[in-house]
Amino acid sequence: MKLPFLIAAYSAAIFSLSAADHPAQQIMLSIPDEISLTAGRSADLSITATVPKNHHIYLKHANKNGHAVLTNFAVPAETGFQLKEKKQPVGVKVDNEFVLRSSGTFTFELSELAMNESGISLTVPLSMRVQICEEGQVGICYMPVTIEKKLKVVIAGPEILTRDLPDGSLPWINNHSTALEAAKIKNLNVFALISDPSRCGACAYLEGKILTDASVNKMLKNRFVLYRVPRNEYSKAPISGSFGIPFYFIISPDGKNVQKWMGAPAAQAFVQRLEPYAKDSTPAAPAAVANAIPLNSGGKQCAIPLKQSYAYQATQKGDFKSSGNMRFVLNASSPGAYTVLTLDRTGEIDSSNNARISNGALVVEKFLGGSDLVFQCSSFGVAGHVTAQAVEIQIELR
Repeated sequence: MKLPFLIAAYSAAIFSLSAADHPAQQIMLSIPDEISLTAGRSADLSITATVPKNHHIYLKHANKNGHAVLTNFAVPAETGFQLKEKKQPVGVKVDNEFVLRSSGTFTFELSELAMNESGISLTVPLSMRVQICEEGQVGICYMPVTIEKKLKVVIAGPEILTRDLPDGSLPWINNHSTALEAAKIKNLNVFALISDPSRCGACAYLEGKILTDASVNKMLKNRFVLYRVPRNEYSKAPISGSFGIPFYFIISPDGKNVQKWMGAPAAQAFVQRLEPYAKDSTPAAPAAVANAIPLNSGGKQCAIPLKQSYAYQATQKGDFKSSGNMRFVLNASSPGAYTVLTLDRTGEIDSSNNARISNGALVVEKFLGGSDLVFQCSSFGVAGHVTAQAVEIQIELR
């Protein structure tokens, strides 16, 4: 059985090959003169590779003992394009690998992510990473090399809007400050997403196929806080240089952008990308109260300390309605305003509402059925009421 890495290292010590001498340089690639696609959409790309006589390249591992360097085609992410393999040659099984002899055709899906204008022509770098070996049990396996080519891409038409909808299976938050507050409470990183399935084929694939995959869905739901970035908060995203959608990034609980990606890989590759940033929820210890919401209402003065969770009980017309926890935080995007987070018994965020001080009371906007919740001081803490719904909420400050 041939051992590609060991023989490659051994042969490198014996042979000093120039680039022209390396047999991989004799691989012939048949690439279309031009490929056309619509802005934000995809097109098939076929590449035929012809391997020099008495040599082979590696396609895939036949079993867990396969260790050869597999042939891989790629385009740089910063170009605003994504290349996804759809089909490769069948090849021939040799020991622990499937190899390509003579010639074979690879089929890819090339996706345009940057939403370029119709009519422009782009030159996209295309690379082929390959290890080539001589035939026979004692044939030489050469060190892997990268073959560089150019691909001409024409944006042949304007974007096409479809009826593809954003993912609805996950608990997305649509506000940066709320997402960060939830991340601090749960001690989780934030997975932030910019995507528009109606305009972008790769976005539709990500949200319709990848985010709904069981392993991806479970990881995102349990090990991240999920933030869908609205257009008016794009400035929060670490966008620099080339930009395309889907674009997603990781934010630490202290608000730092720590990693970013473009494109829609397969589910397994997506999980591998996110795994280093996935955490199990371990609520952080409460910090000392530095600020509070001052109230002067109901003939009393009181204050609601920020960044602490308080148990509440809601009644409607005197009958029990619900219970849970509330947390009061500053609204970072609106000075002088607050955000009230309603949490269920497991600590999951049920709702997030803006709040403001009015006439000494705390008014939580559109809390229930479009009606405001008004908190005033009470003898044991604060009491709130939604007059239109006949709902009363009691919170004991401790």
